[in-house]
Amino acid sequence: MRADGLLPTLLTKAERKVSFLTFSLYVIVQLLSIVLDLQPDSSLYSIATLAQWLPLVYITAFIFFETRQAISMSILIYTALLVPILALIIVGGPVAARSDSHAILINLLWAHPVYIVALMSIAWLKSHLVAARADASVMSAAANVDYLTSAANRRAAAHEIQAALVETRAAGGSLAALLRDIDHFKQINDRFGHDVGDQVLIDLAAALRGQLRDSDTLGRWGGEEFIVVARQISLAAARGSIAYNTSSP
Repeated sequence: MRADGLLPTLLTKAERKVSFLTFSLYVIVQLLSIVLDLQPDSSLYSIATLAQWLPLVYITAFIFFETRQAISMSILIYTALLVPILALIIVGGPVAARSDSHAILINLLWAHPVYIVALMSIAWLKSHLVAARADASVMSAAANVDYLTSAANRRAAAHEIQAALVETRAAGGSLAALLRDIDHFKQINDRFGHDVGDQVLIDLAAALRGQLRDSDTLGRWGGEEFIVVARQISLAAARGSIAYNTSSP
């Protein structure tokens, strides 16, 4: 990767980290400033309000960063909240622990691990969904694309013909199926080997593909046979295409 292409990426990551750390530090400092200067039930509204917004810190981490980084940052943030709050509760003793303010703080300490685990689960499901979609795409390509020439295989080409027939009958117009093969292809394999024969098939598929319209479909019908499904083309144009292909190198 070129240095000038890497710099914007690094700047973007740096900006994300600075924004996240600034937001996290602000929320943590605000909560701890309330906690450390706590009078029994006098800051109840402030604590309850800030406790509602704290989960956004974890959500932001999972949005901005990869799952492992988000988990590490979330644990660090929770630890930064856990230690001073526990210390305050322990120092306050049983009487302070029965206050509404301390009850909110204890609930916060119980609830936030649940938030983190829930976000981890969502991230895990998302990654597996993306992987499943990628696998489905690969399987679909394997089921419909000829591995050698990248043309549609016989199954996909037959399906394309059926779909084109239905479309043409419903909307009108014309349809052509052009079948091309390579004369004496067995002699090419026997004389030069199968690697050369494979390259001939690849080159022919590329040459045919270069002459097709966007609406046409190229398929490999057999060993050395290719089929072109051409929608909305006249008989004369189809014959002309055959003549042109025949005269092409």
